[in-house]
Amino acid sequence: MESILRIREHISQSLERYQVGSAIFYLAFITYLVGHFMSGTMYILVFGDNLQYRIWLVACLLALFKIILFNSYRTWQDASVVVLIGLVIWASCLNTNSWDMIYYYIMIVAAQDMKFQNIVKVFLTITITLVLITFISAKLGIIMGLTNVRDGSTDLRYALGMVYPTDLAARLFYIELFYVVLRKFKLNLSEYVIWGAVIAFGYIVTNTRLDALLMLMILVVSLLRKQVISVLKRLSVGGISVVAGMGIATIVGITYLYNPNNFILNKIDGVLSGRLHFGHIAFERFNVQFFGQVIQQVGNGGLHGRAYDYFFIDCSYIRVLMMNGLVSFILLMILILGLIRYFLSVKSYTLVLALLFVILSSVIDQHLLEISFNCLFLAVFADITYFKNDELNRLYV
Repeated sequence: MESILRIREHISQSLERYQVGSAIFYLAFITYLVGHFMSGTMYILVFGDNLQYRIWLVACLLALFKIILFNSYRTWQDASVVVLIGLVIWASCLNTNSWDMIYYYIMIVAAQDMKFQNIVKVFLTITITLVLITFISAKLGIIMGLTNVRDGSTDLRYALGMVYPTDLAARLFYIELFYVVLRKFKLNLSEYVIWGAVIAFGYIVTNTRLDALLMLMILVVSLLRKQVISVLKRLSVGGISVVAGMGIATIVGITYLYNPNNFILNKIDGVLSGRLHFGHIAFERFNVQFFGQVIQQVGNGGLHGRAYDYFFIDCSYIRVLMMNGLVSFILLMILILGLIRYFLSVKSYTLVLALLFVILSSVIDQHLLEISFNCLFLAVFADITYFKNDELNRLYV
């Protein structure tokens, strides 16, 4: 065993002179980003599901190669914990037949020592490029550009090549969020104007109120950055963890207890566009399993050649709890609370704010563990030096 480790160490040190480890990671990351992004567009009808999973598998194998050859651990116990968590997540993915969580986890581990600001730059470059390609493809008729209306409304909602208008709105939200993260929530006047125009465009095209509100909140937080950081300091780790934990527990609790005859819950459900109602149906139809289960869902996204009974779980927390199981849900909560402590310990208020926005968005969207939307969790093992003490640091991008 020792001889094998020595050979591995020699090979990795030789290759790192040429930054091979970084190259493999970014190749895996870009491959997974492209495959995952295209699966959320109408290109899925052109290429089919099989190509998507093959791309994901290639990305996963590249990431595993980087982990095996270039990752380092202080002790065997640390490495064993990483493997054990991976096996638990893999077991839940086998049961639920949904692989986002395990692929994301492998990318998290593979991101060890990668500079997180560079990860965000790659994420923004690839995502914005793919959004533009999707828009152009829909306009040229290469793929379908779906049009949708809400129940009881005549307002048209456009997906512009995505599988559903809310997916487009969520993509715009995450692009804005990570752009502002890269800028450490310090924007100039022209950037406020540009993002104001993007928010107006997203709202007019998709008619998605909640995502537009979240995007506006990002700009407001940027304007009030010093005051918001002051509040975070006063709350400290305990206060922010309680707020985040209670917020997630509340949305899970009121979803479980939802009753259309309850005036308050019914009003909340209206604000959340029926998310409590359909989340509650999941609790009625299925029990919470330790390691997940298959839950067949039919959303409004894509094309339907026949009449269908709509049922879709939008809230990320309910999805993880019901689909991936109680163990995966607990791991997710440990991850979120652990990141709050980690980011605050190095005074990375930018990443704390980003995490709070991700937590809030995940109440209404299912994209928490979808890497082409949210890449924040890659910061777990990545190098976040750029964001440390960012209340004092000058801005370098």
